[in-house]
Amino acid sequence: MTDELADLIRALEDDRPALGDDVIDAGIRAGRQSRQRRRRRTSVVAAAVSAAAAIGVASWIAQPNAPVPAPVPTPDPASELGDIVEMSDAGEPLLSCGDRNGWPASVMADGRPGLLTDAEARRTFQGMLDDPRISTDVPFRDSGDVEWRVLDGDAHRLTLGLGRWTERGPEGDDANYLLLEREGGRWEAVGWGDCQLAPVTRDWQAWAQIERRDAAPGSTSVTMRVSDCYGRDLGPILQEPVVEERPDAVVVYWTVSAVDGPTADVGCTRTPSVDRTVRLDAPLGDRPLLDGSSYPPAPIGRTGATD
Repeated sequence: MTDELADLIRALEDDRPALGDDVIDAGIRAGRQSRQRRRRRTSVVAAAVSAAAAIGVASWIAQPNAPVPAPVPTPDPASELGDIVEMSDAGEPLLSCGDRNGWPASVMADGRPGLLTDAEARRTFQGMLDDPRISTDVPFRDSGDVEWRVLDGDAHRLTLGLGRWTERGPEGDDANYLLLEREGGRWEAVGWGDCQLAPVTRDWQAWAQIERRDAAPGSTSVTMRVSDCYGRDLGPILQEPVVEERPDAVVVYWTVSAVDGPTADVGCTRTPSVDRTVRLDAPLGDRPLLDGSSYPPAPIGRTGATD
């Protein structure tokens, strides 16, 4: 018997006057028998749950007319989305413009404070405009008229959102992202461009291409046509999808194994696809079916084709 279980039994003995001999004895016996039946070592929490359940059972035995005690609830498992997407400490999916560093949607409107001063930002913007190598490609014309916020970063590297951003991401033609790296005492631009927001996958998984689907509003199954962007055989690399059934939409997150070697440098190409069926807990109804590989999730085209 472990020290934790012994302590719990001693606590039960201390409560004998309040609960009664029959209740306590039955609880102790149930706790010991439960312990003996276990083959694996349990934690202090598990032992406490077993003892608490034993007290409930013993109380019901001593009072046969009392209602049957409710079972101790099992904690919910970790979100399935967290198995394939990097999550923040607060449980939000991390997003990025293609980099492996990500940020939650909640920071996109106002940014993260304390990492870059406005003076540093304006000096960096002006330096980009003054550099003849890149000045014609810079996504702004006036360093003093740039709306910016820090999306992610540290003392050595920053990702900025330029132009108008909301919790849904960049909005408008002037919305871009800018990567900065610390060089000595100043920040230098190392990359920028349009931002196609997507959740950051775990373990370098790639997003599968959900090309089309077949579904009837009253059906609880949806047929998807899925392909890999890099021309690989889907058999060994296609992962199980994560399906979020929301009241107003059904979002499908589907990944394939990580891309490595020369394939990683090849642009996305159309490849042979496979049909896969996704089961829903409730009929699809009029809820849109969305692809979670972008943010916000984008509609998957409706089609009845089965070829």
